[in-house]
Amino acid sequence: MAPIRSSADFQKVASKSPEKAQAWLKEVVKDAGPVLPAALSANLTQLGSMDQASFRAAASSPAVVDLFGQVAKAALVTGSPMPAELPVLHGTLHVDRGATVRTGEQGYREWPDLKLTLELDDGKSLSLQSDLEGHNDIFQFIPGTDVMAFDGGPVSLRGYLNGAGDTLRVTEFAPGTESDFVTGRVVVSGDSVTVRARGRAAVEVTDPTLKAELKAHAKLGVILPGEVKDGKYAGNPDAYWMLVKFTAPLTPGPGGDTMQGNIEAGTSTTYTTVTVPAAEAAKIEVGDRMYVKGRFGATGVQASEATRSAGSPWLTASSDRGSALKSIFEFTEVG
Repeated sequence: MAPIRSSADFQKVASKSPEKAQAWLKEVVKDAGPVLPAALSANLTQLGSMDQASFRAAASSPAVVDLFGQVAKAALVTGSPMPAELPVLHGTLHVDRGATVRTGEQGYREWPDLKLTLELDDGKSLSLQSDLEGHNDIFQFIPGTDVMAFDGGPVSLRGYLNGAGDTLRVTEFAPGTESDFVTGRVVVSGDSVTVRARGRAAVEVTDPTLKAELKAHAKLGVILPGEVKDGKYAGNPDAYWMLVKFTAPLTPGPGGDTMQGNIEAGTSTTYTTVTVPAAEAAKIEVGDRMYVKGRFGATGVQASEATRSAGSPWLTASSDRGSALKSIFEFTEVG
């Protein structure tokens, strides 16, 4: 089946091969459904289960048109055998932690007054208003508001911008202005190494060197820059971001201009030493989840950059423990 990139593409497939079009819709709902507004997801589910005669007549329905976000230029793109993938938007992230700081579950620092503001490249200003309910999955995916670790810089956000262009539901993020990337947790199954990313199917790591490295660190949270094609990541970057927690204050490292410390990662399955430049070490908040950019080596991780805290995984920017942090988060236009 040819890639479906617009409602016109979809209608063309629906008229010739309605069973293929309905199968495609089911893939969209399966892998991107949690990102879409509930009513839209429900409408797409209904379309996917219709008899073929009714489906042909409904192929140009508002639900299908809205799916491709014509106003927002946010068409879901897919090609056999991959399910739908979401577009990438770019902007600058600003974080205001607020005045209140407290120690929460597992000793993580929490900022109940946290405010995240996103300035998209098209000039829109969005703020984090809420997260979506029903996806308590922080040990399977990277929590969405971890993006706060990249305060003050450009960020790349994969997600669904609604038809009005005023609400962005985000599934994956990366610092910088990446055209493509994959963000999620490493999954090891036999000889297979994949990254479980929200909103799309698992992405297979195919480069032998990177695959061997990640195979030793199941559940590690990673942000891998570079192209994902046909569900496969073939890159082997000089460095990538990984989610870690320093467990004790850092001490001077080799050369006099570095600092090093012990970390745990991968939901407490990876333990090693990380060495960072002294200037980067000043950002580190011991005991909190954060990111370092580097690669694993014989003596641990040699990192070139570090971030500030990514916050508690148990606290959203809009609510307390009653609604655990989800992988999906939502920015809404302000001002």
